[in-house]
Amino acid sequence: MPEENRNMMIAIVAVVAVIVIGIVIFIIAGNNANPNNSVTPPPASSAITNESKTFNLTAQNGSGENGTVTLTENGNTTKVTITLTNPVTTAEPAHIHAGSCPTPGAVKYPLTNVINGGSVTNINAKFSDLKALGALAVNVHKSAEQSDIYVSCGDLAF
Repeated sequence: MPEENRNMMIAIVAVVAVIVIGIVIFIIAGNNANPNNSVTPPPASSAITNESKTFNLTAQNGSGENGTVTLTENGNTTKVTITLTNPVTTAEPAHIHAGSCPTPGAVKYPLTNVINGGSVTNINAKFSDLKALGALAVNVHKSAEQSDIYVSCGDLAF
């Protein structure tokens, strides 16, 4: 075998040996990192609960806009979904207020305007944060210009 071919063969064998040794080390290290091959659950503080609660919204001021508000806890946030019957095309402001219906108090969380009977908003609060605030209600206003007229309201009873 010529010298050049022998050197090439030695180089190839050396590269293959390094690759094989690397794979063996990788496999051994992987098995030692998790010897039972079990799945480790995420820490409890980052667990996503996806717990949902649905509350009724009652029409006010002859609007005919009854519906529901569904709160879905997702880790440290809550998705607020409003669905109204007899919808209008005008943007209707919505909020989570302190207090209870029919005349809730100060706004605690602004929500996305209800348009065509629907609204979805993510707020930075867990269910426990909302419970800690005491009595809460979701209400929907006729429009930004007529915010003193409520078209729908519902108490959040945790």
